[in-house]
Amino acid sequence: MSAVYLQYQGEDLLLRLVLQPKASRDQFVGLLGDELKVAITAPPIDGKANIHLIKFLSKQFKVAKGAVIVEKGALNRHKLVRIKSPRQIPDFFNGEL
Repeated sequence: MSAVYLQYQGEDLLLRLVLQPKASRDQFVGLLGDELKVAITAPPIDGKANIHLIKFLSKQFKVAKGAVIVEKGALNRHKLVRIKSPRQIPDFFNGEL
């Protein structure tokens, strides 16, 4: 059974996220409704949270930063993020994919 917050679209992975900025560390927190909660240390000022989120996700999925695209929610905590051809699936998703 596939989780609601993630789905494959061809080779790409789409994630529905809710972002918690100004956290003590970067991490996948868990499910919040039908979205995955992600905590990051960056503040939600001048796009810093989005830049930091892209950096965090690129490391987690072993892709270039350019392969992580915020498709919806650039100015919102609720986001739809595309990860182009992820080369690794983080341990957090064990059993989900």
